[in-house]
Amino acid sequence: MWKVLSSVFLGWSLGANNFANIFGTGVTTGAIKYATAIFLSVVFVLFGALLEGPKCMKIVGELSTLLTVEAFYCSLATAITMTIFTYLAIPTSSSQAIIGAVIGAGILSGSADFSKLFKIIICWLVTPVSAIIFGYCLHRCLRYILDKTITNITYLNYLYSAGIIVAGCYSAYTLGSNNVATVTGVYVGSGFLSAGMASLIGGLSIALGVITYGKKVMITVGKEIAPLDPF
Repeated sequence: MWKVLSSVFLGWSLGANNFANIFGTGVTTGAIKYATAIFLSVVFVLFGALLEGPKCMKIVGELSTLLTVEAFYCSLATAITMTIFTYLAIPTSSSQAIIGAVIGAGILSGSADFSKLFKIIICWLVTPVSAIIFGYCLHRCLRYILDKTITNITYLNYLYSAGIIVAGCYSAYTLGSNNVATVTGVYVGSGFLSAGMASLIGGLSIALGVITYGKKVMITVGKEIAPLDPF
């Protein structure tokens, strides 16, 4: 089982780096306490990993046919990359890191599948652009509606806080369901782990990263990219 230690390391670094995406803005604007954010993140990351994590395992495994030792090296390379960016307090994509490592190993072994890589790259390009558009539109529309319909500032702040908590819990759930394959998917592809066991190991390691080292990148996302209010 020592071969999965690189995935545990990867899960830890992923949780530490991506915790900022879950409650970074909520904590830094004072909408939710840091301890509460950690608790909710851990719970919903585990829910997502266990309930839906196995669905994404197949995709990572199909990018290249890897031996267990090669899977170990891919996870280790990704973990080191994520840890460096986390130490520098720079949010980054663990999915891009692991897929790059898998493709690199696949090129060396002659088993890389570039047809699937092309589809993934399209998603990488579309995702941030879509998020910018939706973020802008939702902010303008919802703020206009709420400012016109709710005049009580105290009630409005409660509503903002509730929205941040609901959105954060859903983000934690999707982090577990979507990114657990990043952590342990290569071992499912190599036949070393079952999808269920891989989801459990991946979910726990992500949760560990959230608990122990998630605050540094969270400050960058919540305060240093753009000044934010709770809305």
